[in-house]
Parts: sequence; structure tokens; C-alpha cells
Amino acid sequence: MNSSVIGSVTGIEGTFPTDETRAAYHAWRGAILQPILRRIGLQPVAGEPVYHGPLRTTLYAALGREAADPAVVAECRRLTGLFLQDPALVDPALRSTVLSVTAFHGDAAFLQVLQNAFENAKTPIVRSATLGALGDVNDATLARIVLDYSLTPAVNSTEFLTILQSVGANPALRDLAIDWIIEHYDAIAAKAPPQYTAGLIRVAAGGEPAQFNRLRDFLLAPGRKTEFSAVNITKSAERLNLRMRLREKEQANVARFLKTYPGQPLKD
Repeated sequence: MNSSVIGSVTGIEGTFPTDETRAAYHAWRGAILQPILRRIGLQPVAGEPVYHGPLRTTLYAALGREAADPAVVAECRRLTGLFLQDPALVDPALRSTVLSVTAFHGDAAFLQVLQNAFENAKTPIVRSATLGALGDVNDATLARIVLDYSLTPAVNSTEFLTILQSVGANPALRDLAIDWIIEHYDAIAAKAPPQYTAGLIRVAAGGEPAQFNRLRDFLLAPGRKTEFSAVNITKSAERLNLRMRLREKEQANVARFLKTYPGQPLKD
């Protein structure tokens, strides 16, 4: 049940909240999710139910990034420090998420720490977790740095687009990610296997129609269009159209609710 609640609460973020209602949305989301995290605790305890692990991970992600719950952010930073010392010190279910949250709130110094950890990783666990976090920065300058870094030899051809997809998943950085694709398309195509470049439209698939259309038109231009990229674009367009129809039907109701939400935490 808790997982269903979290999915319902966080799942509307990309469709209904507007700039005007976003702060109220995060207050409402926190009021629902924080009591769940308080009940299961910030850290695993011996003998807890097996579902607490994945549930805690989901809550860390939901409360630690845009919502910036102070306790969650602080705990993610603490656990990230432990992970970088020794991954065994951190619950495997939490490793990628705590690095992601820390990177989201990190600065240039932390980005350098991540890059060093990625390049010097002695195990696949460390390399995978640090790679995933590199694209989770929430600052435009850092995002450009990490995107350019993805094209260097330090990141191989089958993993570098992970960084781009992460940057593009951030609504605040999606335009930047699309611009970067257009500017660096030749370098991307030279480095990535064809089946990987066929999925570039996914960077814009969760965004606004104008963003999607701009990248779609670029990717479908002569010399860039492929059979598989056209298929992916068609499927992504169908999902976008469905989301826009849902927005048209319900956004006014969601906005009306959020504008009247009192912002008080819900009781456990």
C-alpha cells in the first residue's frame, strides 16, 4: 500500500504541477511521505520487514531531491561519505539513491569527487553507482561540465549516455540536455552504438510538447533518421499525447486543490 501511495503522489509531478503550484505540491507530497519514512526509520534495523528496504529507497529519492527534506539530505550525505570509504558500509538498496541525492545538492567540488571515484573504481558496484550519480547534478554549469565529461575517454561507449538521460530527466535541465544533443550530435553518434542513439528522443519524452517536437524534428532530419529512431519517436509521441490529454482534463482540478492545501503535515 505505501508503495502505491508513493507512486501516486510522485507520479503526477511531470504532468500537473505548474510553476505557480509547485511549492504547494512539494509541501503536500512531503506531508504524505514524511510520516511513512518516520514510521520505518531513516536507517535499516535488524529484523525489519523485507519491504522496508525498497520502500526506504523510494522515499529517499522522493524526499531528498527537489523536496530537499533536510533530514534525508543530511543522511544521504553521511551515507555517501561512508560509501566512498567502503561500499560495504552502506545498505546496497540505498547506495545509488544516496549518491544521487547528494549529487543533486552537490557543488563543483563534490562533482570532482564523484569523477575521481568513478575513474578509480575498483569494483563494478562503485563504477555503476558513481556513473549514475554524475548526471544527477542540479546546476546548469555542472550539468554542462558532466555532459562534456561523458564524451571523454574516461566514460565508455556503452555507459556515457546514462549521464545524458539523467540530466534530461531533470525538468530544470531538459532544455540544456536537448541543446547539448543538437550541438554534439556528431560526437554522440561517433561514440555510441546505433541502438543507443536510436533512443535519444527519451531525453525529451517526459517534457513539454515544444521540447519534444524540437528534438523530434532534429532527429528525423535527413542523415539522422533511422528506422529504429523513428519507431522510438512514434512510441514516445503516443505517450506524450496521452499525458497531455490527461493534463488538459485534470490540471485545473489539481491546481485548485494545491492552491487551497493548508501545508500542514499529516498525522502518522
